[in-house]
Amino acid sequence: MQDGANDPNVQIVEPRIVEIKLEPLHVRGELIVDDWWQGPEVKARPFVLRHLVFIVTFVLPVALACVYYVLLASNQYVSESRFIVRTPSTSAIGNLASLMQDQKMSRASDETYAIVEYIDSMDAMDALAKKVDLAGIFNKGGADLLYRYPPFGQRPSKERMLSRYQRAVSVNVTSDSGIAVLRTMAFTPEDALKMNQGLLDSAEGLVNVLNTRAYGDSLKLATKVVADYRHDLNEAENKLVEFRNASRLVDPNKESAAEMSELAVLSSKLADAQVQLNQVSEVTASSPQIRSIKERVSALVKQIEASRNHMAGGSSSTSSLYAQFDQLTLDQVLAAKGLEAAVTHLVNAQQDATRQSYYLQTVVKPGEPDLAHFPHRILMILAIAAVSFAVYRMVNAFARNVMEHAS
Repeated sequence: MQDGANDPNVQIVEPRIVEIKLEPLHVRGELIVDDWWQGPEVKARPFVLRHLVFIVTFVLPVALACVYYVLLASNQYVSESRFIVRTPSTSAIGNLASLMQDQKMSRASDETYAIVEYIDSMDAMDALAKKVDLAGIFNKGGADLLYRYPPFGQRPSKERMLSRYQRAVSVNVTSDSGIAVLRTMAFTPEDALKMNQGLLDSAEGLVNVLNTRAYGDSLKLATKVVADYRHDLNEAENKLVEFRNASRLVDPNKESAAEMSELAVLSSKLADAQVQLNQVSEVTASSPQIRSIKERVSALVKQIEASRNHMAGGSSSTSSLYAQFDQLTLDQVLAAKGLEAAVTHLVNAQQDATRQSYYLQTVVKPGEPDLAHFPHRILMILAIAAVSFAVYRMVNAFARNVMEHAS
């Protein structure tokens, strides 16, 4: 150091002292964790994207419902009527007493349900279209696109017309009373009334058709039976006429009675002649009267024998003719009785056919509404809002579950 200090070529560097401030890296009980695992800061998404599910499932349906029911939906009017199909409790008119007595009425449930099915069918729609301009009613000016006919963007067709008709017409039957409630809906009160009245007229026409069908077969059968019995009676009368012409006897019964009476007279005369012959023979055996009396007795015996042979002695005898006559007379009587019964049945069937057995009785006549029944604007908007909110909650819960499982 001394040598170096005396050497002029040696440069002496002075020592430099630097102060270092020491600070503790951590405090006891505190753990500092580095944020190295976090990614770059993510920017906040737009409001629409963050609430897309809520907008799609709730806001949009409610907004569309408000637009439709407030601005687009057309007023619809409902006309209501009530009817019942009834039938007399007695099925036929028998005599004057049944005509005078009160006819009790009972409801015809099967026929009522038949009318209900008819009103809901295409036949009723066709019948109503002949009474009113059905296509014009469903396509009124100002009608909204959901309820007008034809539907938006579709061509007219009978099936689409039936679908629109069934939306506008409803009929239900109360099980306890059997009364049917008919409702018709249109864009104007006048059209709703026309549709209801037209359907009632068509239903009454169907009841008349049911009556005609019910008694048509019985009338045909009764008419055929009358014709058959009339033919049998004509044949029996023709055979009887032929028998009388062939036998030259009008009534064998009367002829037989006359022959029996004559035979009784001859038998009485024969008995008197025999008595007289016996008396004369006992008194005077040689009397000339005996011969004449014997001839008289012999003639009476021959006459009686001939009468008996005529009455019962072969195919041409009175007894044989009497049997044939009785058979022909019986056939005529039976045919006449059958014809009489058939005519009575035909008359009763005609009486039943001329009077209605089923009646469509209007309990409440259709009226013209003065207040729109549809749509229920506020109620429908609230209902759509409730359903949309429920859908939103379900979709939102499902999305959260999916995200949790994915992480």
